[in-house]
Amino acid sequence: MFASKLKPVLLCGLVALAMACGPRAGKGSAPERRSFPNVTAPTAMTGEQELLNYYLYHYWDKFLDTTKFYPCDSLLVNGVHRMEVTQQAVMYATVVARSGFEKGAAGLGAFLKKLEAFQAADTSSNVFSYLTKEICEIFYDANSPYRNEDLYATFAAPLAESRFTPDNMRTAYRYDVKMCSLNRVGTPATDFRYIDRYGRKHRLYDLRTDYTMVIFLNPGCAACEEIVEALAEPVVVNLIKDGSLTLLGMYIDEDIAAWLDKSDRLPELWKDGYDPDLIIRTDRIYNVRAIPSIYLLDREKTVILKDAPIQQVSTVLTEISNSRKK
Repeated sequence: MFASKLKPVLLCGLVALAMACGPRAGKGSAPERRSFPNVTAPTAMTGEQELLNYYLYHYWDKFLDTTKFYPCDSLLVNGVHRMEVTQQAVMYATVVARSGFEKGAAGLGAFLKKLEAFQAADTSSNVFSYLTKEICEIFYDANSPYRNEDLYATFAAPLAESRFTPDNMRTAYRYDVKMCSLNRVGTPATDFRYIDRYGRKHRLYDLRTDYTMVIFLNPGCAACEEIVEALAEPVVVNLIKDGSLTLLGMYIDEDIAAWLDKSDRLPELWKDGYDPDLIIRTDRIYNVRAIPSIYLLDREKTVILKDAPIQQVSTVLTEISNSRKK
């Protein structure tokens, strides 16, 4: 089913972050506007992995063709309306994410090289600046449902060194890469101490269930309440009750009195705590860019999910639950 949707047009999504195009001039430019030029995989390709790999490396081939240049203005990027380009960037990001980390990172690297080649062929174009910003926002914006810090870091690192990146952006990209290196998926999560609502002291590594979910949140915030509600589903509750999962709601700001006043709003099945050292909010051991933020760890505290969207969390917990029933 996925393969049929993938070919010739991919899964649709939208990160609606409009940006203006710079002035577009000259060399060989055509005055016409166009729709995004989709590529089509060879008919012999029918398997999902084959299709994913093809689109991972060829999705932008026609759009980045340097034999003909199209106009770019406040509405157009290389002749295509900027919002359509944004939609295509989201579709491509879906392909990257579904390809897995290693393949997806390699595909992003090849895509960046194509953007650099296009910019070198037409220095008046802002295709490079527009698409690099779109991809960064898709994978790193705190409100993006597609966010993935590890994939973003693999894109931001070479972007920081690209000759087409403005000097004022290089420092920002390098800082982002440094922060993304904290608690990467597949690495041990950094331990921290916390104090619960009853004044008892604990450490993250004291929790010994097969899985631990750490949710950095503020009681009473609307987005946090939505997460709490989403995690009240039977799959999650059953994993907690059978001793497979611990949910730890962590407060990392300084108003401890406000936390204690509202901490009883968390579900009884959860554990709770606040950071007495105020070290987490300084971004020295965790990169908590927005509240709420969810981390899923295994028994050894290896990071499985990092700042993951709730949809992804629910999917992984369902898979864990199903595997335990077999």
